[in-house]
Amino acid sequence: MGQLKSLTAAQEAPASVLPLGNTTSNVTPPGAEHRLSRWRRQDLARDLLPGERVGACMRHVTPGRKTVDLVLDREHGRAHYGGLMVCGSVWSCPVCAAKITERRRRELLDALDREPGRWTLAMVTYTLQHSRADTLAEVRDALLDAYRRVIRGAPWKRFRDRWGVAGYVKALEVTYGEHGWHPHCHVLLVLDRDQLSESESAAMRGWLSDRFVRMVAKNERYASDYHAVDLVVGDQALASYTTKTSWGAVDELTKAPVKAGRDGGQSPWELLDRYGSGDKQAGALFKEYALTMKGSRQQTFSRGTRDLLGMGADLSDQVLAELEQEAGVVLATLTVDEWKTVCRRRARGLLLEVASSGNVLWLWSFLASLGIGPPGDE
Repeated sequence: MGQLKSLTAAQEAPASVLPLGNTTSNVTPPGAEHRLSRWRRQDLARDLLPGERVGACMRHVTPGRKTVDLVLDREHGRAHYGGLMVCGSVWSCPVCAAKITERRRRELLDALDREPGRWTLAMVTYTLQHSRADTLAEVRDALLDAYRRVIRGAPWKRFRDRWGVAGYVKALEVTYGEHGWHPHCHVLLVLDRDQLSESESAAMRGWLSDRFVRMVAKNERYASDYHAVDLVVGDQALASYTTKTSWGAVDELTKAPVKAGRDGGQSPWELLDRYGSGDKQAGALFKEYALTMKGSRQQTFSRGTRDLLGMGADLSDQVLAELEQEAGVVLATLTVDEWKTVCRRRARGLLLEVASSGNVLWLWSFLASLGIGPPGDE
């Protein structure tokens, strides 16, 4: 049976985190529903992608282990699992995507905060015209090819010299809307200069737009002079880039795979939600997205940018997903069979919410509701 560990100080938690009833009837703390949605979506992705690594993620026990730990980080009040495999997919796994993008966001913010005011930031967003007849692969490849042409050759070198472009970070985002797949690039330019005036910003955007539109045309695609390139300068201005959140440039760049769609578009995770509600077409679209984006880098740095910002080695998504979380107190240890019961009941997310209360009696009660007996029960 599951082995429960006692805490030296198991204090009462507020009523908002009291776990009651069974796996579907609970009072959950603020933010819990958002966290629980990741686990529900991961279950749906597993159903749609048989044979892919997301199906084993946070389900299969790490080779060589015979137990799964429930670990509480008391400093942050959050529980996590120990001893489980992770897939490291920022595209198809909502659980790994949340972890990876948060670590990349924190890493970039910390780097920029080391010398506050040292750099001027400019966010450039590239997109092109598309329709429902286009596959995601077709639009994505045309977009990325045009972008690569923009940053190639003597014209780009002159642009960098004129505007003091010390480095840049590119992130790829994909949504689906009225006109089909909508992949777009966010590029954060790190400028070694003072803030740009309105006229300078307009001149910068004009050059980028003109060059991007011409590069898109080389692939016999179309991009609008007006809509193809968006430029926002300064992190405060970038906070208004999205009307649904107060995110700044770094959030927009690093958290793209986990944010909700906007302007009528839907994120891949929202497609999963539709599939979970019975929309088979949405499920087919998510499958196309996951298989098309598989193996692609979501975020890349220009050469020398990480060194410029003092960021060190660029860890892969897989490594970031596998990084051990902060050390904590082991609240419970489950056998493989008991863990299979948790997975079968689709209670992985809810179990973490209960464990995050830090109260082992509540945790025991919840495990009992899943059919997992108390310590020593044979």
